[in-house]
Amino acid sequence: TISDALEGITLNLNDVTTGEQSLTITKDTSSASTALTEWVTAYNTLQDAFSSLTKYTAVDTNATAQDTSNGALVGDSTLRTIQQEMKSLLNNTASSSTFKTLSQIGITTDPTTGQLDTDKTKLDAALAKDPAGIKAMIIGDGKTTGIATTLATRMTDWLSSKGNIQSAKDGVSKTLNNLTKQY
Repeated sequence: TISDALEGITLNLNDVTTGEQSLTITKDTSSASTALTEWVTAYNTLQDAFSSLTKYTAVDTNATAQDTSNGALVGDSTLRTIQQEMKSLLNNTASSSTFKTLSQIGITTDPTTGQLDTDKTKLDAALAKDPAGIKAMIIGDGKTTGIATTLATRMTDWLSSKGNIQSAKDGVSKTLNNLTKQY
């Protein structure tokens, strides 16, 4: 076993030969492809949750109540704002990468659902051609740039004790308290 000849490569030599042998080393982009596909799935799951929470079913004429299948946050501006900002963050035009949009690497947005679709063939080809470019677009510097990094930062802000969601909850609580007092 030789583990210090090539960085990141371990050679397991099993037999003695008399002739020359060749070694071919290729990039393994399968884990990056899987990670990006899982990220798309997670994003789509969040979009499904948004759709469920904001679902609206129109009421029949002369109905006395709203449809019971309506989402708990139908009409909520905080959720719509977060959803719109997330969509806008999917374009990382400030990237130092040759890739500026997800569609360039095979990840497109379905305009009717807002869901992301992955063309695995195109994604794998882009990973084989320029994995560093994809890393620069998706992760960036890991602090302030990159689509996933920026989304993670914004999510932390939205979910913080002073973020949009807490502000909305505080506003609802205040309104409920005022209504209780008035009642």
